[in-house]
Amino acid sequence: GGGCGDYIQETTYKYVGCGAGEFGMVAPKRLNYTCMFIGGGLGVLVLVILLVLLLLPGTTTTTTPMTTTALPFNCMTMDNPDMWTAAKKAYCCAHGGKGCTTTPAPTPPPPTPPPTPPPTPPTPPPLPYDCSAGVANWEAGWSDAKKTWCCAHGGQGCTTPKPPLPYDCNAGFNNWQAGWSAGKKAWCCTHAAR
Repeated sequence: GGGCGDYIQETTYKYVGCGAGEFGMVAPKRLNYTCMFIGGGLGVLVLVILLVLLLLPGTTTTTTPMTTTALPFNCMTMDNPDMWTAAKKAYCCAHGGKGCTTTPAPTPPPPTPPPTPPPTPPTPPPLPYDCSAGVANWEAGWSDAKKTWCCAHGGQGCTTPKPPLPYDCNAGFNNWQAGWSAGKKAWCCTHAAR
């Protein structure tokens, strides 16, 4: 004491629990090289692919002069053919089918209306008599008016027999030029069309 402090070594220990306060050797943490191997491998693979692509033989170019002549016009341009010169239009139309001037097709005339059908002719008036009906018994069954009308229009029901024809145009027709008389030739030509 007396204000001149002095130190003493204390040698007592206090229990703080199992493992607390024990010191042991701690192994240093190992480095993980997996990411470095995968990243490096991918980098090397990309470099190999680039080298292979660069070293592959590409298209070869020749230094010999070409013997073809250049075309006078390029018809494969994407510009408007209406802006081309007349010479380019003519060339491209003849050689590529482009730039041809087309004239619009004339509008067709309107269709002609169908012709109006002719008017139907009026039906003829019915015949006053049917000369075929009752012809087997015409003398007793027909009236005098029917006999007169049928005689004049059909040659049936005549009370007086018709006079005989002056010539029979069917007789000797096969030899008509030499066998017929001049009168028979004239009459048959006029009345029988022979």
